[in-house]
Amino acid sequence: MENPKYLLSLVGKHRRILFLSLIISGIMSILGILIPYFAKAQIDQLQFKYTNIWFFSTSSLLVFFIWLGLPFLIELLRNIFLKRLEQKISLKLTFASTRHIRELVWEKFRFMDGSFFENNASRRIIGMVIRSDNIIKDSLYVASRILNSVVLIIVAIPVLGAIGWQLVAITFFSVFISSIISVFDQKREALYQAIRDRSFDAYSQIDSLLTYNYRDARALGAVNSLENKYDKVTYKQYLVEKEGQSQRHFYQSSDNFIRELLALAVNLVAGYWVISKGYSLGTFTLVVAYTMQLSRSFRDLTDLVRTSMEMDLRITQLKFFLNLRPRLVFSNKTEEIIEPPKQVSIVDGYFGYTGYGREEKAYLEMILERSRRFITRYGHNGLGWQLKGLIEEMEKLEKPTQVLKGIDFHLNRGEIVALLGRNGVGKTTITNVLMHIYELDRGKILIDNRPINDFEHQSLLQQFAVIQQFPIILWGISIRENLNVGINKEVSDDEIWKQLKIVGLSDKIKELPKGLDTIMGDEINLSGGQNQLLVIARVFLQQRPFIIFDEGMSNLDAEHEMNIVKLLKTQAKHSGVLFITHRITAARHADRIVVIDQGKISQEGTHTSLVKKDGIYKHFWNLQVVS
Repeated sequence: MENPKYLLSLVGKHRRILFLSLIISGIMSILGILIPYFAKAQIDQLQFKYTNIWFFSTSSLLVFFIWLGLPFLIELLRNIFLKRLEQKISLKLTFASTRHIRELVWEKFRFMDGSFFENNASRRIIGMVIRSDNIIKDSLYVASRILNSVVLIIVAIPVLGAIGWQLVAITFFSVFISSIISVFDQKREALYQAIRDRSFDAYSQIDSLLTYNYRDARALGAVNSLENKYDKVTYKQYLVEKEGQSQRHFYQSSDNFIRELLALAVNLVAGYWVISKGYSLGTFTLVVAYTMQLSRSFRDLTDLVRTSMEMDLRITQLKFFLNLRPRLVFSNKTEEIIEPPKQVSIVDGYFGYTGYGREEKAYLEMILERSRRFITRYGHNGLGWQLKGLIEEMEKLEKPTQVLKGIDFHLNRGEIVALLGRNGVGKTTITNVLMHIYELDRGKILIDNRPINDFEHQSLLQQFAVIQQFPIILWGISIRENLNVGINKEVSDDEIWKQLKIVGLSDKIKELPKGLDTIMGDEINLSGGQNQLLVIARVFLQQRPFIIFDEGMSNLDAEHEMNIVKLLKTQAKHSGVLFITHRITAARHADRIVVIDQGKISQEGTHTSLVKKDGIYKHFWNLQVVS
C-alpha cells in the first residue's frame, strides 16, 4: 500500500488537471458505448419503420434520419472537440509532471557529492530515475483505461445478460484463453530477448571494430579474421531472429484465432436468436458490437497488469533515490558570498569514498530482485538498458577507500600553489573538497575561517574557476557562447579577442569564416590543446577568486605551457591559483609546492628548498629533468 499512497502524493499537485482529464475520458466512454445502441435503432427503424421516437410521433423517414444523425453528431463531438481537449490536457500534464519529477531529482542532486555521480551504479540509478518522469502520465493512462472498462462493463454486461447469459460466458471464456496465451507469449518474448541480447552483443562488438576501428584492425592484420567472425555472428543472429519471428507468429496467430472464434460464436448465437426467437436485426448488431467491445476491454485490463507492475517498480526506484542519505551537509540558513574570499582551507581533513550504506544496499538489492522477476516475465524492454546495466554494476560496487588522512591545506588569493604526487594519492580529491563537491568524513573546510557549509553551494562554486584535463566544451553552441559560460556580466567582443590573443588562439579563430559565431562541434573541432586554451581564456574572462588547474595544461606543448605559467603569475595578483601537474618544470615556478603521498602532505616549500631535500619532489626532479 505504500507505493499507491506515494503515487497519490505525487499526483496531488496535478489533481485538478487529472480530474478534468478523467471526466473527459468518462464522457467519451459513455458516448462511445451509445454508438452501438444508435446503430441498433437505425437497423430496427429500417426493419420495422417506426413512426414515433420517444414521446413524439412523426414520419418513419424522419425517425430514421434522427437515428442516423445522432451518432454522427456524437462522433463529431468525440473526435473533434473532446479528443482535441483530451490531447491538450495530456500535453500540459506531460510537461508539468515531467518538470515536477525533475525538480524532485534536481533538488536531491544538490545534496549528493561528487563520488555519487562518479559511481557507475549511481549513474545507472540516475538513468532509471530520470525515466520515472512519466509516472504521473502513466497513472492517468491506467486510471482512464480502468474507468473506460468499468463504464463499459456496467452498461454492456447487463444488456448482454438480459439478452442471454451465454454471450457473457463466451466473452469471458475467450478472454481467459487469450490471457493464458498472452502469459506464455510474454515468457517466450523474455527468453527470446535474453538470447537475442547475447547474440547482439557479440555482433555489435565485431561490427564496431570493422566500422569505426577498421584502420586499427588493418594495422594489426586482423581484418580477415574479424570478417570471418562477423559472418559467423551475423548468421547466428539471423537464426535467433528467425526462431523468434516464428514463435511470435505462432502466438499472435493463436490469439487472432481466438478472437475470430469469439466473433464466430457470438454471430452464431445472436443469429440463432434472431431466426428462432424473433430478435430484431438491430439486436444482433448490438450484441456483436458490445461483445467485441467487452473483449477488447478485458484484454486491455490484462495488459494493464504489466503497466501497473512497471509503474510500481519505477515508483520504488524513485523513492529509493529520493530517500538516499544526503552526501553534502549545509547549515539550516545558508547565505551567498558577497565579497570575494581571501582564503580557502582544509583543517585536519579525512575523506574516503564510502559508496552505499548498508540500508541503501539492502533497499537496492530488493529493487533489483523485483526487477529480475519483471525482466524474467516481460523482458527488459519496459525498463531499458539502464536496469540491465545496474544489475551488472551491483556486483562491482567499490569497497570504501580512504583517500585523505589528516590533510591541512590552504590556498590564498595572490599566490600560486602547485600540487604534486603520484597517481591516486588524492590530489583531485583535495580540489573537490575545497569546492564542497565532497563532504569530509572528519575535519573542516573553511572560507575566510567560516565553515563552508554556511554558504549557498552555487554561490560557493562561483568563487572557483576550474580547468580540467578534459576541458568542458559545450557542443552545438558558438565559440562566443562557450567563452561566456559562467560569466554573470556582459563581456564585449574586444575583451574576448584580447583574452584569445593572450592565450595564443586569436589567429586560429580569426581564420574561421564565422569567427566567434562558429558552432563548436558542427563547424569546427579544435585539438585537445586548443580546447584547453579556449577554456583558459574563459577562466581569465570569469575573473574568479580561485583558479584550479587539474592537469589543465596536459595537452599543451612546452611553449604554450610556459606562456600560461607566465599568465598565471599575472592572474595571481587578484586570484589564488592551484594547479595539479605531473610536469615538474611547470611546478617549479609556483610560489609554494605541496607534495601529497598516501593521503598526507609529505613535503611543502619552494622549488629551491625542496630540490635540496631527499623525497618525492627531488625524485621527480631527477627523473624528469636531471636524467
